[in-house]
Amino acid sequence: MIIEPCENAENICRVMHLAFERYKEDPIPSSALVETSQTIEKELQKGIRVWGGKINDQLIAIVKIVTQDDALYFSRLSVIPSMQGKGYAKQFVRFIEQQAKMEGKCHVTCKVRSSEEGNIQLYRKLGFEIVGEKMIPNILGQNIQVVSMRKRINSAF
Repeated sequence: MIIEPCENAENICRVMHLAFERYKEDPIPSSALVETSQTIEKELQKGIRVWGGKINDQLIAIVKIVTQDDALYFSRLSVIPSMQGKGYAKQFVRFIEQQAKMEGKCHVTCKVRSSEEGNIQLYRKLGFEIVGEKMIPNILGQNIQVVSMRKRINSAF
């Protein structure tokens, strides 16, 4: 998989919706499903970075990255269903860690729904730890229980 900056809001939205489709029937569906090309375009204009993963020039994965004081925060890590389970999410997390190191950040952080045990386990296997748990409102104003996860990537800090 080749990882490169992605600024095509329609493609970003398509991949994200495909990846988050499985949350459609949840009691509180993922707010990723209500994002649009227009909302993504606004995020890009505000400086949120989106990286895309391509195989044979086809976009199969995306991730949003926000720069924080001492960390890179990632969200919406999305891999299309037909490509899930092949290590692409792990590859993206390693890529984010390398970006954080290059930018002099000491952590990589994310939030995960508390009910998503598989995702929490994946991040734990990759060296992340849970550093907090709380209820937060999603973009629809619905409260969801999430864990904050963090991994130290630069020991010099």
